[in-house]
Amino acid sequence: MVKQWWLPGLAGLAIVCANVQAQGPTTPAAPQPAAPQPITASPEQLAQAPSTEAAPTPSAPNMLGDQMGFFFRRSSSVSGVFITFNGQTFFSPSGPSSSTPSSSSRLGDPIVSRGAFKVADNESAMPQDRVFTDYNFYNRVLGTPLDVNQEVIGFEKTFLDGNASFEMRLPFFQATNAPGLNQSDVGDLTMLLKYALYRDQLNAVSVGLAVTVPTGPDLITVAGNNVNDVLLQPYVGFLMNSETWFAQGFSELLVPTNSHDVTAWFNDLQVGYWLMDERNAGLVTNVAPVLEAHLTTPLDHRDSTSSSVVQVEDILDITAGALVELNHHSLLQVGVCTPITGPKPFAVEAIAQFNLRF
Repeated sequence: MVKQWWLPGLAGLAIVCANVQAQGPTTPAAPQPAAPQPITASPEQLAQAPSTEAAPTPSAPNMLGDQMGFFFRRSSSVSGVFITFNGQTFFSPSGPSSSTPSSSSRLGDPIVSRGAFKVADNESAMPQDRVFTDYNFYNRVLGTPLDVNQEVIGFEKTFLDGNASFEMRLPFFQATNAPGLNQSDVGDLTMLLKYALYRDQLNAVSVGLAVTVPTGPDLITVAGNNVNDVLLQPYVGFLMNSETWFAQGFSELLVPTNSHDVTAWFNDLQVGYWLMDERNAGLVTNVAPVLEAHLTTPLDHRDSTSSSVVQVEDILDITAGALVELNHHSLLQVGVCTPITGPKPFAVEAIAQFNLRF
């Protein structure tokens, strides 16, 4: 009886062992990758997320500008402006005296009371959060011994998630080194609105409007036609930045609210090159030499023989300088500007600007 059950059991065990040997050892299954999860963070949160691998990008460069590139001329004797007498030009804040003629064939006035009204001066197409101060020194204004010092204070604050900004500039000026002249005053206040149609970390295309209000002295002219009007400047700007080379430009249309003033078209272009690696640490994190061209084109009051109260001629200014980036954030800018077409509103201009970004 035992032998009868033992033989079938032994045969079954042999069959099971043969099947196990044929199948070989069992290998564990490879882990399957988890299914990708949808990204729930917004683009703004992703952009603000810290990264230890990404290198800092250079600060958006600002254009140095030319400031007093707008050269006004008058064809009659005026109190409170520059008066040509015996081959020299003098400034008479109180008007012609007994020692000066009652009329003159040519007068020139750089309109220093207006100050920093050009959009391109210390400006970027990129909206920014900053406070700034500028200093400009103009040597031999109108080819005379007259020198003009100008200081500007201002701020720019972004809104609409950084796509727009509001800016204010207030200039101060001192005119010195000419006979009978010791003049200093506050200039015209300029306010700017800027909106970026496109922007990323390095590039921007923006449009805006600058409004200059007459907070400075009146521009006294003949027959009581004082020019102390509001200036409107719609403009468009661009910034192209490859982290090494960059280019920036503005085109502005100056529209006065007084028909005795000049309508003009400004075109400004800047090119520069960042010399240092963007990963550089320390106080000075980058330096860029820059070259700029500034063209002033009057659209009316061009005829110097006409009776227009204010006149201006075509002027091309060239500015060369350097931008010094501090701590990947703020900018110190220095430069020299000179007109290369006549009549020249000044012989040479020295420029220093500081932008503290926050």
